[in-house]
Amino acid sequence: MSFSIVIIELQKELKANLPQIRFLLKRNPAMAFTTINEIATKVGMRYGLRLSLNFPEKGKIEDFDSMVKKTLE
Repeated sequence: MSFSIVIIELQKELKANLPQIRFLLKRNPAMAFTTINEIATKVGMRYGLRLSLNFPEKGKIEDFDSMVKKTLE
């Protein structure tokens, strides 16, 4: 297993949940953060890893689309 396989799966899951995440980002960024990390945790468990996403700069979570695009590059 390579790390890129895990990242590809994480991207796929985040994209599949993008409408819900966008809605939460507008209404409750903290809940969006929780949802994003729940998705990461589930993907990580499939591979025996502990995945967690962090948004160290205030307001970065609202720029979720940008983060997903950067991950794809």
